Amino acid sequence: MRKQLPIFGAAVVAVAAVLCVGAVAGLAADSETVVKERQAAMRQRGTDLRAIRAYIDDKGGDQASAVAAAKEMLVLEQKIDASWLPGTSSTDLPGKSNAKPEIWTEMQKFKAIGAILRSGQEKLVTALEQGDKAGAKAIIADFGKNACGACHTAYRATVG
Repeated sequence: MRKQLPIFGAAVVAVAAVLCVGAVAGLAADSETVVKERQAAMRQRGTDLRAIRAYIDDKGGDQASAVAAAKEMLVLEQKIDASWLPGTSSTDLPGKSNAKPEIWTEMQKFKAIGAILRSGQEKLVTALEQGDKAGAKAIIADFGKNACGACHTAYRATVG
């Protein structure tokens, strides 16, 4: 029985290696999909922000729609946060991804910007629920500069 254990162990290692290679190949094939989904979520966040601005700028938006849009931004943020997979940078997918490779070498700094954005979005939901348009404007200005702007300046490649 003991002589079979090394053969069994080798078989387990071989199967694990095949599974890992398959997973890596699948990840590579899905990199473009991940980027497309990430970009779609960012575009949706822009749409949500326009709905919020319509309310706080008194341009035909209503409070319920603004609150719903702000809550959707929080959900989208979770989706976007999970989409920063290795292999999805502008170097990996030229012309398809705008994400600078520095995201992955400066992940702590990158995540800190995301935390500022999430905190701002949470405050935005509260301000909108309370009907505090001035507060909502100030919150958007703050996270627009310190999160959106900071991230796009440092970590978004210019494509063109």
